[in-house]
Amino acid sequence: PEGDPGKLLPLPGLRLDHAAVQVFFPAGLRLRVDLRCCRVAQDSLCMGHADLELTDGRSGVHAAIDGSIKADFSAAKQVQAQGSFTVRDLAAGTDAVKCPRLHLNFTTDEDKAWHPGARVRFRNMKQKSFEGLAGSIVAWDELTSKWVVRVDGRESTVAVAKERLALCAQPVNCNVSLDNVEVNVTDAFLNAIDDHLAVAQEVLREMSLCSVVFHERPLGLRISCGGIAAVSGRARLAGLLPGGHVVAVGDLREGSVDLATCSLPVALLLKPPPLQVEASWHISAFTLEAARIGVATQRATVRFPAQEQQLWGPGLAATLLDELRDRYTKMLLSQSPHFLARLAEDIARDPVHASIATGISLAQAAVTGMSIAAKNQQVKKRHRVTPVADFDDTCNNDVVLEAPTLHQTAADAADAGPLATDHVKAGVATGLQAAAGISRLLVQGSQTSEAPTSHQSALAATDARAGV
Repeated sequence: PEGDPGKLLPLPGLRLDHAAVQVFFPAGLRLRVDLRCCRVAQDSLCMGHADLELTDGRSGVHAAIDGSIKADFSAAKQVQAQGSFTVRDLAAGTDAVKCPRLHLNFTTDEDKAWHPGARVRFRNMKQKSFEGLAGSIVAWDELTSKWVVRVDGRESTVAVAKERLALCAQPVNCNVSLDNVEVNVTDAFLNAIDDHLAVAQEVLREMSLCSVVFHERPLGLRISCGGIAAVSGRARLAGLLPGGHVVAVGDLREGSVDLATCSLPVALLLKPPPLQVEASWHISAFTLEAARIGVATQRATVRFPAQEQQLWGPGLAATLLDELRDRYTKMLLSQSPHFLARLAEDIARDPVHASIATGISLAQAAVTGMSIAAKNQQVKKRHRVTPVADFDDTCNNDVVLEAPTLHQTAADAADAGPLATDHVKAGVATGLQAAAGISRLLVQGSQTSEAPTSHQSALAATDARAGV
């Protein structure tokens, strides 16, 4: 039942030595989850070992946590994991990631988020004039056991049961502590994982879609480039919120359907508005021993300091993940001299062979990174496709809920699609050119017995400048 996952586990005290679930995706992809030493209670699940394998039979990944894992489905939903963590490259038959000690504590404690000042939205209201409206909690009324809420744009307050309210931002708290992490990856492994995750992501996206059927006009929708910019009237009363995206009209996912003239009833398939969170986290300091295995093995040791922040947001979950990724990427790049020092040592030991191998390896790295970026850009562009033309029949005499302003509008995102793809293509060319230039410079530097020609020097200098 919705809102209470604990009711899905009606057998308290159940113990399973081994439980396995398999999910089959398109393109021959298979996901298998193995749980061992499980104990199932009314509102919790405990296990001693968990395996996850994602493969198409030729390549894939096998992740394992050996230790203690607990999931709590009570009011303070919580996931705890403690033990060793390993990710195995199935094609190469080697460990790609190893972490001997991992401690993870992930909590979504909604009870602590219900307090005066918290932002809430009215949902499933009997009095439909309040449906979808947002407001701020003022106080808790002990006599009626309801929250007193001030609706946005109104001076008066209203007492509402908690069941009729939803938090505008989901509170999350994450604490991660880990030992040294060892990473040994190949370009083939990175490409395979990216392809497999893209297939799984498409399926999960389809599972998240919702539908609504309109029998009469006006619909109460304002749509721009497929994005739901505002709702009112019938759309608002049906529970739709701004910020979603129209994926299909009936069974059409491409074309240009005019909702003002199309036949009724009409069914819309929608992607819900993105999740908003209010997050706090603490990630301990750790050391990364990284190696990229190719024609030449590139190694680096990077020490990441502890990261901590309280009450980030509210904001989109995707924005939070991008921000965390950017922080660690900047720290990784700031310590790149470790990689360059190893590179110089390799060239000193074997100048000719190491120089050529390093140049080829850098070119492969450029191709891998840019090709993954290009594929991800194409996926985002495909997700922006919509079969509905721009449309607006929101009712001026009714409450209109408008989407919050994000970093860019849907129109800007759609217009940026082809340009962004061109940038990726240009990046691939520049990366290859820079890698080729570095390779030639290294080879020339190692061949001390032969002076380079003026033509070779000019080519190398041009490529090096393009790389910078």
